[in-house]
Amino acid sequence: MEKLYAPWRSNYVVSHNNDNECPLCLTASEKNDEKRYIIKRYNHVFVILNLYPYNAGHVMVVPYEHKGSLSELLPEVRAEFIEVTALCEKILKKELKVDGLNIGLNLGGKSAGGTIPEHIHLHILPRFYGDTNFLPLLSDTKQIALDLNGVYKQLKDAFNK
Repeated sequence: MEKLYAPWRSNYVVSHNNDNECPLCLTASEKNDEKRYIIKRYNHVFVILNLYPYNAGHVMVVPYEHKGSLSELLPEVRAEFIEVTALCEKILKKELKVDGLNIGLNLGGKSAGGTIPEHIHLHILPRFYGDTNFLPLLSDTKQIALDLNGVYKQLKDAFNK
């Protein structure tokens, strides 16, 4: 079995490994959206930039409710969860001119790959032609080509239109 070494994620994994409080719940409860990079709040979910992105423009759709799976969410929450995901797809394609997107959930605990398995959230990962390269493997470096603050402002403006 081959393993992908991803050291750029270590700060995030270590910082949330021993917390007693859910970082997504804490983020949602704070009212400083700009500080936390919350792009848009809806009735049941919010859209947030991933602070430790796999790629530029990596956003997450997060329900306010602290639930671990889709089946635990009320139907109206699930419906908004998917509708907001579709909106994210549309906005990311238009605003960031992405070549593709990876959209996914990590369900089933840490074995499924999630670092916060107790609070469901959906990742939307923009893909750009040539965004994978040798840097992470050879030099412990992940290149993120866009500035987090610039992407935040651009996406926030687009969501508010």
